[in-house]
Amino acid sequence: MKNFESYESKCEAIIHTASVACGAIGASPIPGSDALPIMAVQTAMVLSLAHVFDIDLDKALAKAIVKEQLAKQAGKMIAGQLTKLIPFFGSAVNATVATGLTEHMGWNVAKDFYRQSLKEAA
Repeated sequence: MKNFESYESKCEAIIHTASVACGAIGASPIPGSDALPIMAVQTAMVLSLAHVFDIDLDKALAKAIVKEQLAKQAGKMIAGQLTKLIPFFGSAVNATVATGLTEHMGWNVAKDFYRQSLKEAA
């Protein structure tokens, strides 16, 4: 079985791409307008990470994983949305929050999928 580092470059490309996309979406100045597009990008990220680790995952389960991760970070997301009420500054803060949360979520999911792949191989 491969160690996590052997998967790291593929995961890094997927996670960083999704994080940058979510940051760009999060820069929208309209509160709440970014939630669904960000979730779509994060779901695609989860599906891509599952593919890296040869885990059979359907879209519904990927959405459930994203929702669970987002629920853990709800306070930060709400604060990011509220800052959008401050012109320019709020959008920048929310873009930063969206980028950071997606990055954090991606690495958590990648590590969970790696552990799951170890169990399935045993």
